[in-house]
Amino acid sequence: MHWNDEDIAIDASDLVGRHFCMLQSFDPEVSEILSRSTREDDVFWDIGANAGTTSYQMLRSNPRLHVVAIEPQSALADVLGKNLRRLAKSQTEVHRVGISDQGGKLSLMIPKGNRGRARFDCQGVKERSGADEWSAEVVEVITASELLKRTKLKKWPSLIKIDVEGHEPQVIRSLIPAFASKIPRLVVFEHTKGWNSDFEEMRVVLKSHGYQTFGILKTPWRTRLVESESSSHLGITDFVAINVNAQQNHT
Repeated sequence: MHWNDEDIAIDASDLVGRHFCMLQSFDPEVSEILSRSTREDDVFWDIGANAGTTSYQMLRSNPRLHVVAIEPQSALADVLGKNLRRLAKSQTEVHRVGISDQGGKLSLMIPKGNRGRARFDCQGVKERSGADEWSAEVVEVITASELLKRTKLKKWPSLIKIDVEGHEPQVIRSLIPAFASKIPRLVVFEHTKGWNSDFEEMRVVLKSHGYQTFGILKTPWRTRLVESESSSHLGITDFVAINVNAQQNHT
């Protein structure tokens, strides 16, 4: 384990850990978009929290933030809990579960050297190459509504990050009650398969609840947002859905 100056535990043999050790960040553009939008009383759900790199960045930008970190991998959840307790014990909580549109148990396939690529076996992890070493862990999955009941504040989040390696459509469906509440202002999610039926489903669900979806275009100079219809050919893998009404009310 590597410990940085603020006592964050990171496994430097893992891809996320190596990036964080070098840059003090992982996926900085995602953290930038989220940090720009944070307010003092926000609740942030970090779905697919890994070891807590995004939660760490968010707490640095807003020390009064309440973080609900969701991570099903037992080894990562242990490290995540230690990290968040060191940063802000009273404002953080960790839930060792996955989020889906149905509760139950699923097999999580975990590649050696890059735990961030772990994905549920129900998605058919047949694409893994013979060079990869994978292990399996059976984990609990619950709906977003069930998670809400388990949280300390019992409040829907105002900011959400989703990074669950292909399970994003199920998470978006599970979050429909949150979107209907009009509380989440901004949702950042990953989608690596280009413009396909999964992406279109997520965009339509979000649009039906007042969200406009943009691609996060990462360049060496700056991060900018492009409309999702024009981002399909740009190789964009991270997106942000903004609650248009909430943003107008804020301005």
